[in-house]
Amino acid sequence: MKHQTIDSFYKKHPSFKIVHNLFNSNKMTDGHIITENYDIFKNKDIIKILDEFFIHDLSDLQSLKSITIIQRISRDSCLEDFNTIYQNLLKNTDNILHFRYKFNIEVCIDIHVKAFDLQKAIDISNFVINNDIGYINFTFDFPPLNKNLAFSLISNIKKFCVNPIIKNTKIRFVDFPFCFIPAAKYKCVYRRIVNTLKGEIFLQRETINKLKREKFAYFKPCKICRCKIPCYAYTNIRQFPEYKPFLSAKTQNTVVFVGGSMRETEYYADEDIIYTAPAEQSDMFMTILEGFENIIIIDGYFYSRFPCTTFEVMLALENGINVFGSSSIGALRAIELDNYGMIGIGYVYEYLKKQYIKPYHIVAQTYNEHDKPLSIPLVNIIYFLECALSKGIIIKDEFDDCLSAADNIHFTLLSFKYFFRELRSKKKLSLDIISRLKNYFSFKSEEFFNIKRKMRYCCLMNLKAYLKIEARIISKRYLIKRSKNI
Repeated sequence: MKHQTIDSFYKKHPSFKIVHNLFNSNKMTDGHIITENYDIFKNKDIIKILDEFFIHDLSDLQSLKSITIIQRISRDSCLEDFNTIYQNLLKNTDNILHFRYKFNIEVCIDIHVKAFDLQKAIDISNFVINNDIGYINFTFDFPPLNKNLAFSLISNIKKFCVNPIIKNTKIRFVDFPFCFIPAAKYKCVYRRIVNTLKGEIFLQRETINKLKREKFAYFKPCKICRCKIPCYAYTNIRQFPEYKPFLSAKTQNTVVFVGGSMRETEYYADEDIIYTAPAEQSDMFMTILEGFENIIIIDGYFYSRFPCTTFEVMLALENGINVFGSSSIGALRAIELDNYGMIGIGYVYEYLKKQYIKPYHIVAQTYNEHDKPLSIPLVNIIYFLECALSKGIIIKDEFDDCLSAADNIHFTLLSFKYFFRELRSKKKLSLDIISRLKNYFSFKSEEFFNIKRKMRYCCLMNLKAYLKIEARIISKRYLIKRSKNI
């Protein structure tokens, strides 16, 4: 016997009345249940129905998509409420995971906050992430504030946002005024917004155009803020004029996507620039919404997350944003889009430009969870070999043999140590040549040949000059060309 959906299945089930009442009491709409307790995960009738439904091999038609558990943090009992949430999660973890894994139902813990405790928020987030329970939302309930309460609340939120755990995209901020979040962590407030728009360029374009048509009566501190439109569109801030004293404008115009291979001490100090995590899918959309005028893409994810695509970068160019690329995925995207207004900068871009078939793998490298490099990119070895060739340490044939050896090493294993070991094992070069190469490498140091890092610094130092000379002209040309083709 086949059934169209789980709805029609449970309507024929003996326990229908009990389950129907439970679903209705928990606000089930379009396959999404919102509840304020964990009873649904322990209800034997629901579990029985789901079990029997899946026995009929109709999992692809399962219409119960997600369960959101709303929890609340009040100001007067903040610590007690956080502890209660933690204990409830501890007691119900097995039942939640049963729903997640066996029935493929997404779970979200939605914590509505009127107060915020830094350590408790970190503990709960760690528990949810480490046990793979699902998403965790921190939803702002706009409590009454005075100067001291506002300072404490915003300070704790900002400290939470700079904790390494915030890199996990399953942690989301909902309804927080955008200026309560550190400028470099702006992506946190867009995670839920972009959840259904990832990879959907047409829908992203529609959303951007719709927001541009919105008209809001902005509070005075917000009038010069670059991200005032999405903040007023996606939060309830406009309903709380009493919050005006606690709001501040975000005015930085340039964002740099950079990874752990560039140390914070190397960041070019400029009050107009913020540095954020490596670029990934949907970051361009978030950055457009955030209102930046300039984007510098240096590092981006390849291996552990979906990378930002050419279409996403083109969306930024369409919106008149100056986009620069250097060193890593930025250079790759610039190769693809320099005819459309993106500006490529530096050695990696120029090297790729010369190649008939673009060797994208030369910039790939792996990082740990703290964005510390675990391998080196092939382009660093290419730069080392080119320097050795120019100094007469090796000749062209030897250069080719060395490059071939390096090219055959998987990027997750690549290091100079591994490279020299491969040269010895291949036995295409004499030990004397390998020794000269090693001596040259030791004399100059590995840091000298870190061309990706050098080009990042060069890109940042020359940003202002590039903006004045090229970017705006090229972007405008592209927009004019595009408008004529439509």
